Order: sequence, then structure tokens, then C-alpha cells
Amino acid sequence: MTAAALRIIKLIAGTILLIVGIAGAVLPVLPGWPFLLIALPLLSSASPRVRRTLRVLKGRYPSIFRVYDFAGRESRRIIGRIGRVYSRRSRAAQNCRKRS
Repeated sequence: MTAAALRIIKLIAGTILLIVGIAGAVLPVLPGWPFLLIALPLLSSASPRVRRTLRVLKGRYPSIFRVYDFAGRESRRIIGRIGRVYSRRSRAAQNCRKRS
């Protein structure tokens, strides 16, 4: 997949999640903040304008972005753990195939 296609996918997914997050802020049934926490990193990785806006907002409202930073660290930790477990399992499967 090319970088341009990946960027377009990130923009579309981030925009959809942003719309759902804003709807969740208005609707009492749907929590909006989890969608916003997922949408912002997606959009910031695909758009320099969103990245600049987040930097400005982080300077103005640092306490709000502590939650954002925490969510980013935790998601990277969880994804890393999943990757390590998957790589261990795939190595074990390869070793079993070699023995057979």
C-alpha cells in the first residue's frame, strides 16, 4: 500500500471517528471521548494542519492533553504487547513445523 493511500485511509477513518465523537458529545447514549481519543492521533498523523492545531491546543490546555498523552502511551504499550505475543506464537509455530 502506498503512502498516499494510507494517508487517505487515515483521513477518512479519523474524520468518521471525529464525527461519531462529536455526536457522542451531544447524544447521552453514546460516549464521545473514546472516539475522539482515537480520531485525533489518526488525523494528526495524516494532516499537518491537525498536528499544528493539536500542538497549539496542548500549549493552551495542558491538563486535558495529559489524558491524551496517557491514552497514547497505553495504546502503544498494548499494541507492543500484542506484537510480542504474536511474534512468540509465530516463532513457536515455525519451530513446530521445522520439527515435523
